[in-house]
Amino acid sequence: MTEIEEGLKAIGRLLAEGILEVLEAKSPVVQSNNREDFCSASKIEPAGRSEAHMDAVQLAEHLAISQQSVWRLAREGTIPSIRLGRRTMRFNVREVMAAIKSPE
Repeated sequence: MTEIEEGLKAIGRLLAEGILEVLEAKSPVVQSNNREDFCSASKIEPAGRSEAHMDAVQLAEHLAISQQSVWRLAREGTIPSIRLGRRTMRFNVREVMAAIKSPE
């Protein structure tokens, strides 16, 4: 092994150790399979707990209508939606409620 290769290997080890130290210092170790424990430790809002954005199933339950009605209203443009991909949409609850209360 040449000096350059040895130097690069040493730098790689130092970087790996430094990255691990930073990760260990910044994020708590969660030794639980419980999603809520993980989310609270990492300050992530667990799915289904946020009132700000919902998927079609959650919005349908919130509005007490069918999931198909949610998709139809979004497709027609009656309620605002955010498309995150070809098959994924999210709905801002405040904007949806405002659109329902004041139809244009």
